[in-house]
Amino acid sequence: MSGLLLLPRVYTMEVVCFLPGILGSELHTEAGVRVWPPTASEAITQLEDHKIAALLDETPLNPVGAVERVCVKNIYRGLIGAIEDMGFARRGQQRQLSILAYDWRLDIVDEIAPKVAETLSQLVNDGATRLHLVAHSMGGLVGRVLLQDPRYKDEQWHGKVAQLITIATPFKGAPLTMARLLGMEGVSGIPATVFASLRGKARLRAPYQLLPPPGTPMVWTIEGGTIRTRDLYNGFGTDNGFLSDSLASVERLHAILDTSWPSHIATFQFAGTGFKTVTRLAHHSDLHRVTDENSGDETVPLSSATSTTAPTMILSGEHLDIINNRKLRRALGALLGGDDAAVIFAADEAAMGDEAQELQLSLPVLGVTLTNGMVTTEALLTLHRPLAEDQMLTIEIFELNPRTEKPVATTPRYCRQITLNKGAGDLTFRLIAELTPGLYRVTATMPDKTNAETALIVRNADR
Repeated sequence: MSGLLLLPRVYTMEVVCFLPGILGSELHTEAGVRVWPPTASEAITQLEDHKIAALLDETPLNPVGAVERVCVKNIYRGLIGAIEDMGFARRGQQRQLSILAYDWRLDIVDEIAPKVAETLSQLVNDGATRLHLVAHSMGGLVGRVLLQDPRYKDEQWHGKVAQLITIATPFKGAPLTMARLLGMEGVSGIPATVFASLRGKARLRAPYQLLPPPGTPMVWTIEGGTIRTRDLYNGFGTDNGFLSDSLASVERLHAILDTSWPSHIATFQFAGTGFKTVTRLAHHSDLHRVTDENSGDETVPLSSATSTTAPTMILSGEHLDIINNRKLRRALGALLGGDDAAVIFAADEAAMGDEAQELQLSLPVLGVTLTNGMVTTEALLTLHRPLAEDQMLTIEIFELNPRTEKPVATTPRYCRQITLNKGAGDLTFRLIAELTPGLYRVTATMPDKTNAETALIVRNADR
């Protein structure tokens, strides 16, 4: 015996917990049949009938991970890969990434949060000593409930949460959700009439909980030459088939969000802009959506994604594509312990250093619909650094085979040139093209061959 006392080694495990948004978790039935996300052909048309039936059934579905890819479009794959590149491996011993998938149809407060809390407890039981919650869209509301609902404040995992980082979270709801619940618009794979059916499903409350809270002037009308508003929570909702108990669940959610923030937990939020975004509904001869220029990320109004007092970084980007923004990725790395804090505190050009020019092209990730044989949508081009001189940008659209996801021809279906002026950083432009329902690749190329590409799903008019 040497007489030395050998103390047990103390291990720490830091975990990044990623919370996807609505539609962002892959869902399977108990029998293992994948219900969501759609295949390429389903994204263009609609889900198979048995999948639609499963989504509308109020029986919980099994979440099996985040949706990483739909067709040729990366959804969360890029963000997850970036977090892994920061050193948080999915099965890491000291730095780990955990995907907190959930059934995104269910009540955030009563069903989603308790399930996620169980996973957080298990992570702590497995040795996690420090938790970072990173959340996109509705996932940020789940995170807020976990941290602000008094039911969880004494849980062991609650004291180990270091921060909540939200990306494009609708803290004050999204009027677009109201339009979808009224059958005005569907999403890829889910026709408008099917989405509207969720309005009558008592257990499937998450879409309701994305509505703006009580007191928000969502529906405008004109009476006697005066603009007035109608209250979704008092008359208008039940008159239009909204369930009173589900509307009450929105009030319960926001009552939790209005409670005090736990002082030991830091918070940071990213918000997107650059797109026309639905900000209200108007009733004048008929009920229709109203969009305002440059008012949000095409889904969530900027005023909703920035409605807390947390430090906020506003970036150009579509609701899902914003997670691919290079500055967001670098800032996220700094927030998770990296040494690149300059990207948070410095001006854009200073933060970028001598890095080469890069482009990012953003289009509505959930697809666009045809109107009289034409596609009309906004596109956002983001440049990594401002241009030193005027340049010509070439936009091309290539049709892809939905089965192979390969181009059906070398000739583009659409080609257009756009002048980029010296000093340009971001450019929003309208894309108008004669296309047919299908899957397309859109490319943006500069004279020096610097380019960006993204997928475009074109659907028939919502049914």
